[in-house]
Amino acid sequence: MNPKGVMTSVIKQVTLFEGSALPNVRHDLKGLTMGEGPMDHEVKKEIEEIIKQISCDKSVRCYTSGFKNLCKARDIGLDSYLECLEENPQNCKFSLFFGYSHFCQCPLRIYLSKSIKE
Repeated sequence: MNPKGVMTSVIKQVTLFEGSALPNVRHDLKGLTMGEGPMDHEVKKEIEEIIKQISCDKSVRCYTSGFKNLCKARDIGLDSYLECLEENPQNCKFSLFFGYSHFCQCPLRIYLSKSIKE
């Protein structure tokens, strides 16, 4: 996380609608902040929409931890990819091996990196 945009969390239970990728899983959204103030409602809504559309083998641990447990990745200037810096990237379904590196294709992780700079 960057020092200017430290994300914090205060517990509020939000249940995703039935039929989502993670039905009846409760998530911590209230109090997430970016920069100086609370995270914009539209950003929260976008994050929820992304989660509804993906199937994550890690049970969206980044989200369920209040963004305290993000996969390690670095923005390398590509629109749809990040460089994956995880220890065992081959264990992630969003990891793409190419050349000598693994690239992250997780829509949520890319959104966080590109839009919120996390």
